[in-house]
Amino acid sequence: MMPIANDDRGNAEEPLLSVIIPAVDEASTLGTTIAAIRSDALPFEIIVVDAQSGDDTSAVANAAGARVISCSRRQRAQQLNLGARYARGSILLFIHADTLLPARGLDHVAEKMHDP
Repeated sequence: MMPIANDDRGNAEEPLLSVIIPAVDEASTLGTTIAAIRSDALPFEIIVVDAQSGDDTSAVANAAGARVISCSRRQRAQQLNLGARYARGSILLFIHADTLLPARGLDHVAEKMHDP
């Protein structure tokens, strides 16, 4: 089992969407990425899977209210799988640590996922 540094329960209800961000040494971009995601109103959680960063990636993610999972190896597939394992949302969205979603980006994803 991988240690979880911060358990973000930001919204009282279960998240509809889990945003999973694999990261290694992304302290310089991660805060902006998380801030952009936080502008959406839909129930969501943010999970950052940190693979042994040498910078303040975990601290930045924690400060931004993300749930941080430590990954023992720098392998992208393992990071993605760990994030999916701990996700609580019914929709999983994987993004890079430097991705800036547009306004209402999560809302648009959820709408498309529920559109038959």
